[in-house]
This record gives sequence, structure tokens and C-alpha cells, in this order.
Amino acid sequence: MKDFKKNSIKTTPSVWEWNKIGKVSIQESNDPLVSVSYIPEKLIVSPQYFIQNIPGALPDLYIRNQVQHKLIEAAKLLPNGYKFVIFDGWRSIETQKALFYKMKDFVKRDHPNFTEEETLTATLRLVALPSTDIEKPSPHNTGGSIDLSIADNSGRLLDMGGPFDDIKETVSLISSNGPPISNKRPELSAILKSIEPPVLWGDGFSISVDGRATSLNVAVKVSSSVKFG
Repeated sequence: MKDFKKNSIKTTPSVWEWNKIGKVSIQESNDPLVSVSYIPEKLIVSPQYFIQNIPGALPDLYIRNQVQHKLIEAAKLLPNGYKFVIFDGWRSIETQKALFYKMKDFVKRDHPNFTEEETLTATLRLVALPSTDIEKPSPHNTGGSIDLSIADNSGRLLDMGGPFDDIKETVSLISSNGPPISNKRPELSAILKSIEPPVLWGDGFSISVDGRATSLNVAVKVSSSVKFG
């Protein structure tokens, strides 16, 4: 996790409502975790948390088998020569805890007068709460959530406003008060529209752009997988 010392964590509202998410009924799919490293013609693997030496992170990335199939189908709809760049998939509990407490430290640094409740609320706008409850897992602990970007046919990442896990407000792709993504990143907007038809993803799948929006918060999420890898 990069420490963006000059970029204070903002306290804008989150697009995620964790209390509601935690109430979603979980059903085990028994879908296996699979590596995303064996499809180089469609996917580029860049395990950012392993590269950054975050505890528990692995040198390979794993996602649910059904998510991989959907991701490949979406990759086929990208412009010629473009590829998905996968930065994160399944996370261990150790990694989720490390990320959570790292972000919590950032909030305390930028808002020393916050109460513990305010600190927790602000932290949850950046990262999911670590959970060992199989009925209420963190999204990445299921193997059904992915952080990714898109590389063009020259191998350059599309402009998403900043590097991976940048916390600057200026990189946000979705803002309650600012312009929509189509005004800020027209090429990205067009590509996302081309790969989001419901007929492609089916029930339980979606592509979304995270509201705190760093370079990689285009995510594929599946709500029906909870078995830890």
C-alpha cells in the first residue's frame, strides 16, 4: 500500500453501504478458485499487494472459476489489442487486515481529532472490514471481487486518474458533486459501456467503478461465492 503523504484522506460519502451489504444472504457456490495467470492473450497479471509486500499477499492471483469465465468474455469485447490488467483478486484474511489497519492509520494521521467511531466510518469508505464470519465475508475474501485496469494496444494503462490505491479526491471517477465518468474519462466510459450488458454477466454479476476511484477500482463482483481459498 503506497503512503500518499501529501494527499489527505477525504471524508466524502461512500457509495458502499456496508450495513446493507452485510445483510445479503450468502449461499456457498462451491466454485473453485483458479489462477488468472494462464490467459496472457486476454489478461495481464500484476499482483500489486505482493509487489508492495503486504502481509499474506501471494505472487499469483486467484478468482472464482465462474468469474474468470465472465472476465474472459468481457475481455473479448475490449478494443483490438486491449487487455485487462488484474491487480487483485482473492485476499487472505491476513491481507485484508493489513490493508484495513493501514488505511485506518492513514485516517488517524489526517484526522487526529476523530473519535474512534468517526475513524472507523472513514476507514470503511476506503476498505472493507476484515471478517472471519463466513456468513459476512469481505468481498475480496470470497474470490468474487477483482481490482483491475485496462491496457491499450501499446501496453499503456488507460487514464483512471491516478496510480493503484491512490486516495486523492481528484482521481475519483464517480462523484456526487462532480461530472460523470463520461465527461472525465470518455475512452474509459465507452469501453465500460461495451462490456456491461446484463446478457453478458447474468444474475449476480456486475462491473462497477468504485466511488473512491483509484486507477484500478473497476471491479467484477459475484455475490454467491463465499468459500475461502
